[in-house]
Amino acid sequence: MNRRSYLVAGCLTFSSLVAGCTSDGSAEPECHLMHEVVESSEDYGEVVETYKYEELSSDAQQVVEEAVTNGSYTTTDQNLEPTEFRYWDTTTVYNVTYQNKTHVLLTYTGEGCESQ
Repeated sequence: MNRRSYLVAGCLTFSSLVAGCTSDGSAEPECHLMHEVVESSEDYGEVVETYKYEELSSDAQQVVEEAVTNGSYTTTDQNLEPTEFRYWDTTTVYNVTYQNKTHVLLTYTGEGCESQ
C-alpha cells in the first residue's frame, strides 16, 4: 500500500467509528433535575408550598444548601429526588426558610426526562 492508501483507510476507519458512536442510540440525554434560587416568584407563578429547612428530608436539605450557596443546582441522580419537590417541564415554585431567610426555590426538569 502506498501512503495515500493508508490515509484513505485511516479516514474510513475513523468515519466508521464516529458513525457507530452516534447511531447506536446510547447518546440519549440524561434527565436533569434543575433547582434555582431567584429573588422573587413574581415571574414564575404561585408558590405551591412553603417549608422550613429543618422540616425537610435530608435529600431536600442537600438540594436547598447547594441551590442557595451556588444560585442553582443540577443533578442527574434520580435517587436524589426529594419527595417535597415536583419536577416537571414547567417551573414549580417553593418558599424555603433557610438560615433565617426565605428563599424562592424553583424546580423543573431538563432535556431527557420526557421518556422517564
